[in-house]
Amino acid sequence: MFPYWEGRSLDEMAQTQLQVLGLWEWCHDDGICDVTIKTQNGGGDSCPGYDNILLTKGIKGIREEAAARLAAVDPASPEGAEAFNFYTAMLHTCDGVLTYARRYAARLSELAETEGDPLRQDELRHLADICRRVPEHPPRHFHDALQAIWFVHSLFTLEENQTGISLGRVDQYLWPLLERDLNDGVLTHAQAEELLCCWLIKMAETLWICSESTAMYFAGYQPFNNLVVGGQKREGGDATNPLTLMIMDCSAQLKIYQPGLAVRIHNQSPQPFMRKVVDVVRSGMGFPACHFDDAHIRMMLHKGFSYEDARDYCLMGCVEPQKAGKMYQWTSVGYTTFTAAIELALRNGRSSAGKPCGPATGEVSAFSCYDDVERAVRTQLSAIVRKAAQATLIVQKLHADYARKPLMSSLIDGCMATAKDVTQGGAALNAGPGLIWTGLADCVNSLMAIRTLVFETQRFTLQQVVDALEHNFVGHDDILTACLRAPKYGNDIRAVDEIARELVRFLEQEHRQYRMLYAPFDFGTLSISNNTPFGLNTGALPSGRLAGKPLADGISPSQQTDYLGPTAIINSVSRINVEEMDIGMVHNIKLMYGMLETPEGQNSLIHLLRTASILGNAQLQFSYVDDDTLRQAQQNPGDYRNLMIRVAGYSAFFVELSKEVQDEIISRTTQRHF
Repeated sequence: MFPYWEGRSLDEMAQTQLQVLGLWEWCHDDGICDVTIKTQNGGGDSCPGYDNILLTKGIKGIREEAAARLAAVDPASPEGAEAFNFYTAMLHTCDGVLTYARRYAARLSELAETEGDPLRQDELRHLADICRRVPEHPPRHFHDALQAIWFVHSLFTLEENQTGISLGRVDQYLWPLLERDLNDGVLTHAQAEELLCCWLIKMAETLWICSESTAMYFAGYQPFNNLVVGGQKREGGDATNPLTLMIMDCSAQLKIYQPGLAVRIHNQSPQPFMRKVVDVVRSGMGFPACHFDDAHIRMMLHKGFSYEDARDYCLMGCVEPQKAGKMYQWTSVGYTTFTAAIELALRNGRSSAGKPCGPATGEVSAFSCYDDVERAVRTQLSAIVRKAAQATLIVQKLHADYARKPLMSSLIDGCMATAKDVTQGGAALNAGPGLIWTGLADCVNSLMAIRTLVFETQRFTLQQVVDALEHNFVGHDDILTACLRAPKYGNDIRAVDEIARELVRFLEQEHRQYRMLYAPFDFGTLSISNNTPFGLNTGALPSGRLAGKPLADGISPSQQTDYLGPTAIINSVSRINVEEMDIGMVHNIKLMYGMLETPEGQNSLIHLLRTASILGNAQLQFSYVDDDTLRQAQQNPGDYRNLMIRVAGYSAFFVELSKEVQDEIISRTTQRHF
């Protein structure tokens, strides 16, 4: 088998094409931008239409529509030939799904025949009846719907080795079925809760297989299945219902690392819901991720959705806003850093080894003012965006040519009508792939330090600062101390925050100059765990960060530089136009354990969340565990196998993370007061 596939795999084809354009060395060897992850894995990053397609039509309805459209195709025309292949693939896929479910039904019937316990026998026969009915037909009951979704969801792993296949607004599309079952006496509340817990446990069984190098960027063995509750209805008004609270209770009770639980918060979110959010945070598992509707609705409008669809957004993967069943958003191909632009600008486009990796923007001796430095950094950022766009197109085109997705295409609006796979642009709305950036705070703090120390107070020359960086500040304690004391992002300092705002605005404009196959190039700041491996290859920075240390994650402040508390942090973040990062962003805050054990602390967190929503923040998530516990887990991992921690846009079992990622989490600032 190996001789056949040698040279034929998608990652090898990508490497060949990247080498032809001179991009492989820049991406792979120079470490400026990594695009290899999605050459070894599927695109993923989608919210299938479980609500608007699977649960309303069933697989039988999807198959019948595909068969009818196939019958109308003229395969003698070029368009007809493509449509013929598309609908034929969809029919085969639907048949495979139905065969899969029927095998379960047959096996359950066999087990029932040999079961001696009458109660268990009835249960097995009931399960067999469900598997004969769904996912072929639309569900009649809550249990049916859970089983239908699990059947299909589990098969996405077979279609492509991927991440980010998410569940959407489960509380919204399953509540009508559950409400009817509860009212009709089909289920009790306890039975419904047990079914929901079993369903969540099954979802936790899915696994993403990745390479060792990829695991450094995505620490924690996380397939990034997301589930979101709360928020608003399509027509407006609060959407919270009893299933919303049940899902939150089950997630906190089970303490499983996936599906990732996200909550939508708006300015009229009811107080019982907000108190439940605090209860889940107190469970210490890093859930829920809190997403604020005002900002996310603006992000959805920025992508081209109607206001009704924007209100109906869900979360995919880590933190990416989407509309389930209506769009195909491949989040990213490339991963890069803001700090690469700082390093290249201070070396006239050269790497630390002296190799040209970016445009020549001038020696630092020629920079006569701060604007010269900022201009050089922006030039390097522009060059990174351009090369990343070229590399992204190569990878996206290879997926379109060699990695079609008929199962996903059957559950995304637009594909059936256009006879186009999601990889071919068939979705009703397309977004991405984009570029993920890491180290925003490090870049902002570095620029602020240069502006303050070199051009405003003139304590040092820029060359002196660069010399200190080259020696990792060894022998330059005075410069290191000054750099560390320079104003920092995350402390409600307008001058610093404006640098962040303008950097984000500039990057949005740069990305929008380029178009992928079906949508504009876009970007986000959801760093996953790549701030740690990228940091290993990043030298000392003018911010005072030492060489090899982790970069800041997402839009969070740099480690140990946010010293005025959470309110100052959200004020800083509020000055960034977050909708310009319409892929999404991650914002982590670590709370000292014990802060939420009093009514005052719990009310303070609710107040913080409501304030963040009003200020226009997009996202917040919390770690609630003391550092001593984390250090003990490092020393005695066998005693802490169930300890969960928030890594970035997801949670993971702490003892399954690398030592480097564990240390980075411990190094984050612990907020001791609100």
